[in-house]
Amino acid sequence: MYSISEIAKKTCLSIHTLRYYESSGLLPNIAKDSPGRRSYSEIDLKTLNFVKALRRTGMPVRQIRHYGELYLQGKIKDTQRKVLLETHRDTIIDEIKNKSST
Repeated sequence: MYSISEIAKKTCLSIHTLRYYESSGLLPNIAKDSPGRRSYSEIDLKTLNFVKALRRTGMPVRQIRHYGELYLQGKIKDTQRKVLLETHRDTIIDEIKNKSST
């Protein structure tokens, strides 16, 4: 388990960003001890690294949250998750094409 400062160092994210991701629903189940200090697991670390990768592509937080909601629903939502990622990919490709043509 990692404290918020340890996870901030491991992910190169600010504590403010970590709290924002939690409050916006990207990390809905962060454990807290009795005084209310956050405690991050290895799964939380992997989730944060995935979120960071999606953010680097320009994916909005609301889309990442939706992806996470679909993920939590299991394999039955695999197709919807794939469509979400493919749609985002197509958006990025269109943006690159538009920038190249100007």
